[in-house]
Amino acid sequence: MEDRKTTNRSGSWLGRLGGGLIGVIGVAAWRGRSRARKRRMKLAGRRVLIAGGSRGLGLALAKEFSRRGARVGILARSPDELARAQEGDPALRTYSCDLTLREETRRTVAQAAQELGGLDVLVNCAGVIQVGAFESMNERDFATLGLLRPGARIVNITSIGGTVAVPHLLPYCASKFAVVGFSLGLRTELLKSGIRVVTIVPWLMRTGSFIHAFFKGQREREFRLFSLAAVLPITAMSAERTARRIVGACEEGRAFRVIGLQARIARLGYAVFPGLASGFLGAVNRALPGYAGERSRPALPGTAHRGWRLRNRAGRRLNEVPPATSLDPKAHLR
Repeated sequence: MEDRKTTNRSGSWLGRLGGGLIGVIGVAAWRGRSRARKRRMKLAGRRVLIAGGSRGLGLALAKEFSRRGARVGILARSPDELARAQEGDPALRTYSCDLTLREETRRTVAQAAQELGGLDVLVNCAGVIQVGAFESMNERDFATLGLLRPGARIVNITSIGGTVAVPHLLPYCASKFAVVGFSLGLRTELLKSGIRVVTIVPWLMRTGSFIHAFFKGQREREFRLFSLAAVLPITAMSAERTARRIVGACEEGRAFRVIGLQARIARLGYAVFPGLASGFLGAVNRALPGYAGERSRPALPGTAHRGWRLRNRAGRRLNEVPPATSLDPKAHLR
C-alpha cells in the first residue's frame, strides 16, 4: 500500500514537472514568434541590391523582390545580360561592374545606393562553378557597411556544397564552406548594429546555369552528368520556388535556412554520420568520370559542349541562355 502511495506521489511530481516544462517551452515559443513578427521586414518600398542578378537564381530573386514592392538594382559584369534582364522587368535598375575589381565594385555599389535612396537588403548571389576530378584542377566583399540602412539585411546565397563535400566540386565546395563560416560569423558581429545576416543553403536548382559552369578532365562526360542532374525535377529544385523561400527568410531575418528536402537530408546525414556519409560520397566518386591524364587541359564552359541548348527551358526563362550570335567558347578557355 505504501509503495502504491509513493508511486502515485512520484508520478504526480513528474507530471507537474512535465507540465511545467511544456508550459515554459510554450511561452518561449510564443515569445520567439512574437519577436520574429516584430523584426519581420516589410519589403514594399525597400531598396534591394543583388550581385549576380542578371540571370539564374539572382534574376528570379530580383523578380520576387520586385513583385513584393521593393525597388531593385542588379549588378553583373555583362551589359548585354543586364539589358536582357531589364527587358523582362523594366522597373529593374542595372549596374555593370566586374565584382572581382574592388575599387570598381565600391564605386558602383555607392552609385547604386545613391540612386536607390539607400540600401535595405544586400544579396550576394554571384559565383562560378568548375566541375572535374581533383587531379584536373589547377576577396570579395563588395559593399561597405556604411551604405546599409538601420535594420538592413545581408543575404548570402551559399550552397549545399557549403555544408557537404560534393565529389568533383572541390574548389566550389571549399569556397562555399568558407562563405558559410564567414556569413555566420558576420551575423554574430553585426547583430549589435541591427543588421541581420541571412545565410541560405539551397539544393541544386533548375536555373539553366550549368551552361556557364566550367568542366575539366573528361569534359564531355562531366558535362553530360552535371547538366542532367541540373534539369531533372528529382535532382534539382525550381528556381522560382527557391527564390520565394529565400525572400521569405530575408523578411523574417532568419540566421540560417536550408532549402530543399534533399539538402536537409544531406546536411543532417553529413553532420550526424560523417564517416558513413564520406564513405557513401566516396562510392559516388568512384562512379564518376576519372582523371583524363592531362592536367594541363583547359576547362571548357558548358556552351562549348554538344547539346547544351537541349532541356534548358529554365535557362531561357532566366536569361541564362545567350543569343547564338554572342557565343565565343574560345574566349572562355582556362
